[in-house]
Amino acid sequence: MVAGFLVIVVPAAPDLLLLLDEQWVGAAAAVRVLAIAALLRAVSAVVPPLLDGVGRPSLTLSYMAVAAVTMPLWFAIAAILLGGWLGYASVAWAWVIGYPIAFAVLLRFALRHLQLGVGRYVGALLRLFLWTGLAIAAGAGVRALMADAVALPLVRALVTAATSMGTFLAALVLAEGITPASVSAALKPPPRDPEPAIE
Repeated sequence: MVAGFLVIVVPAAPDLLLLLDEQWVGAAAAVRVLAIAALLRAVSAVVPPLLDGVGRPSLTLSYMAVAAVTMPLWFAIAAILLGGWLGYASVAWAWVIGYPIAFAVLLRFALRHLQLGVGRYVGALLRLFLWTGLAIAAGAGVRALMADAVALPLVRALVTAATSMGTFLAALVLAEGITPASVSAALKPPPRDPEPAIE
């Protein structure tokens, strides 16, 4: 779901902001960067409740402590090193650079307790990033072609969003085999074992 949001917002950000108010168009770069950081944030949002649910709230606290130290440090570093060049967007870049450190700690905790191989999980995550990047590139390419040809920002935003989302969904169907039928089947509860006969 967040990846779908991402493939629309990143390429269409200038037109979407123009539809809101022309004064926000300058924030398109920061919006794009924060949208990219949102992908990891979305994945990480489900892990703390999982750790709490398996009786390990101390691991959630450890992750929160790492994030509480890591992120402000990266905000300061980015502001000092990149602030003069990127302005307020340097803080957005701090999310992209610094948050993967906190995420790696969280991921290590979760995979260890789920007994899930790191390679398998990271491979699936990298494929998601690949399809997301492909969709963003397709949308950005179409938007670049329309930049001078189409005057209405609404039309540019809609065509860009349709191209990006269409590319993303096609990649999920063709490369991952994710279809409405497969999603529906995955959401069904597993069959129950038959009740033992009472004699």
